[in-house]
Amino acid sequence: MLLVDAPRVEKKLMPSITEQQVRHLIKSAHTIRDKCIISLLADSGMRLNELANIKATDINWDTYTINIWGKGNKQRKAPFTSVTVSLLLMVS
Repeated sequence: MLLVDAPRVEKKLMPSITEQQVRHLIKSAHTIRDKCIISLLADSGMRLNELANIKATDINWDTYTINIWGKGNKQRKAPFTSVTVSLLLMVS
């Protein structure tokens, strides 16, 4: 038995949130800050910790991307949409 490989278990994909559900969450948020957080998380797929560490200088308004530092101290660009742009501009 020690020489036999364990059976491989299939990884199931979790269902993703729909665009309609994201719009509902944004609409239901009480503050513009919360709306921005929901929109950024939905657009970019970044982790909450990555979002918490964003600085204003990390945002590239021309390309609609944010430079973020992820797990393992790796840098990447996270995209966002014009909806998020309009929400972010309300905050600043």
